[in-house]
Order: sequence, then structure tokens, then C-alpha cells
Amino acid sequence: MEEGVFSKRDFEKFADRNIVLMKADFPRAKQKSAIKKQNAELKKEFKASGYPSVFILSPKGKTLGRIHGYGGWSVDEYIDKIEKIIR
Repeated sequence: MEEGVFSKRDFEKFADRNIVLMKADFPRAKQKSAIKKQNAELKKEFKASGYPSVFILSPKGKTLGRIHGYGGWSVDEYIDKIEKIIR
């Protein structure tokens, strides 16, 4: 998803104008205990059941919508999914 969407210039432009993007990585390799604890808290708070999981939040932190998984969508298709949630 990073390679197919997030790192693309069109998505970066969209994100700069429309959202605050925060990425949390949950690597499978050993993690430092502080990072492991933070990841566990995020997973619990947002009820992430699979990866990738994208949560669209309001400025006040309310969950507006979620996108689970990555179906190989194009940048435009992914932006459209986000716009349907935030509009």
C-alpha cells in the first residue's frame, strides 16, 4: 500500500490538502518494548483486526470510516474511497 498508493505524488498532494496522515507500522520482527506497547494500545483503541487498516477520523478523533485490506486499487480509486468517507 505504501508503494502503490501512499508514496505516489497524486496521493501526497491529496493528503496535503485534505487530511492529516498518520501511519503506524506493525512489523512482525521483534520490537522495542515501548513501541510494542504503543502498537498494542493503537490496535485495541481502533479495533484493528487486519492489516492494512485505514481509519478516517474527524478532527475531534471520532471514527468516520474504515478501509480494511488493500485490493490493489489505483491512487484515484483509493482517494475516491477516502473522499466518500470525509465528504
